[in-house]
Amino acid sequence: MINISDDEKALYKGAVHKTVTITVPNRNITFTNTDLIKESVSLTERIETERNLSFKGCCASVFSFSVNNFVQDIRDEYIEATIQADEGTEIPLFCGYIETQSNRTYEDYQTDFTAYDPLIKILDRDVTTWYNGLSFPILVRNMRNSFFSLVGITQETTTLVNDNQTLTKTIDDKVITGGDILRWLCQINGRFGLIGRDKKFHYVQLAQAIEGLYPADDLYPSDTLYPRESNASEEILKAVYSAISYQPFHTDWITKVSIVGKDGAIKGSAGNNTGDEFYISDNKLAWGLGNMAQATQALLNEVQGARYTPADIDAKGLPYLECGDIIIANTRRNVITTYILERTLKGIQALTDAYGSDSDQSRPPYVPTIQTDINANASAIDKNSQDIYTTNENLSTTNENLSTTNLNVDALGRRVTTIAGDLEIQGRVIAEKADIGSVTALEGEIRTLRADYAELDRVVAGKINADSITSSFIAGKFSRSDAATFGYLKGDNCSLGSTRINTLRWDDEGGTRVVGMITVIDRNGNSHRVLGWR
Repeated sequence: MINISDDEKALYKGAVHKTVTITVPNRNITFTNTDLIKESVSLTERIETERNLSFKGCCASVFSFSVNNFVQDIRDEYIEATIQADEGTEIPLFCGYIETQSNRTYEDYQTDFTAYDPLIKILDRDVTTWYNGLSFPILVRNMRNSFFSLVGITQETTTLVNDNQTLTKTIDDKVITGGDILRWLCQINGRFGLIGRDKKFHYVQLAQAIEGLYPADDLYPSDTLYPRESNASEEILKAVYSAISYQPFHTDWITKVSIVGKDGAIKGSAGNNTGDEFYISDNKLAWGLGNMAQATQALLNEVQGARYTPADIDAKGLPYLECGDIIIANTRRNVITTYILERTLKGIQALTDAYGSDSDQSRPPYVPTIQTDINANASAIDKNSQDIYTTNENLSTTNENLSTTNLNVDALGRRVTTIAGDLEIQGRVIAEKADIGSVTALEGEIRTLRADYAELDRVVAGKINADSITSSFIAGKFSRSDAATFGYLKGDNCSLGSTRINTLRWDDEGGTRVVGMITVIDRNGNSHRVLGWR
């Protein structure tokens, strides 16, 4: 919650004049109420994307507004927005970057803008090189400090519950994104990630809600019972909210935390089964935690107080409230205590807020995700087995006798399978490793292929990339002799790097089976021409 006085909070609950100011510092541009289309301002913030608490979050806030008679292109520019009630303190609303700008004409020329906070710049950023360059084992604290130094965002000064845990290297993905790292770091510490109004990255904690206790006159004073104040950021009375819907239950207490390893087995647990069990699965950083028992106990201590009534509340706009705040809504029959897990603030003078917090009463039983199932099966495959990766959309098998020892789908929708026997594919083959008796394919992009017989309808440098091919026979069709360009060609019968082929044959457009003229680029970048034969 933004720290302002109770008197200033009361201004937003009354009918006072409010001013929104949006600045574009690099362009020396300022928009105020006179420039803005009335009530066009909107801010959406969120820390949770799943129905039940996942403690990952890390969502970029979205800010939109419309202005009159503005024609400059300010896409990608950094902006800051504030709001002020009457003559009170200016409250920061948003900071971020203009993502889209669209113009339209009604009575006046109108421009609509949509901006996202700085997280948008790093959620999809490739940080694979950074991760692979870290010195493992590494402390959680040191990893997060290194990460934020890389992305150029200031994080709040805080100590997280598993900061002193060591992490080993557990991620071998070809692409690791900034969003992956952020969400995994937040989850193993029981926090949500959010860019705050102070432009810093905050680790949002869901504190245990303390509901007010006011005993009857004949019970106080007492040696065991005393009044206590609620720790809610705001008590929303009927005069403030316009509509409220809520579930007839509190969520169950989290009484147990378990970390699921790469192979799908439980690697560490803390707590008991008297309430909900919170599972962490598919968190690749968690797989490398040095002390699982200690880490899960610390995590349980952090999240066990997160209990609330799921509710949706429409109310007057209170911009000083933030995601993660505890709010209490007093209805005629009940007192609803909940968290702001997401909110949409709209308008200027007629400022409104919509708060949301969803959940089941009890967490559904743990079910391994597709990725966990893949990891578990992959661990069971012998190291000498070969895996073929094919796109789920384009793979079509026509051989009814296709024998597989393992078949799953990974997070990218690719099938992961080891083939024993012949494989006939009508679409496109993408394979890291394949040990196949016979292959017929329209297109191939293959790193390692071992086959007694490989027949490829089309083999060109742009479609087939071969580090190693071992085959007694390869046939293909080319319309131009210069379509065969390899990294290296030498040897008796033809050797392309580590590729040895007894018979190399193409069909030209006229049907004559010749090798033709092959242009070869060697490892030093020099061009060579190898005379063909019939």
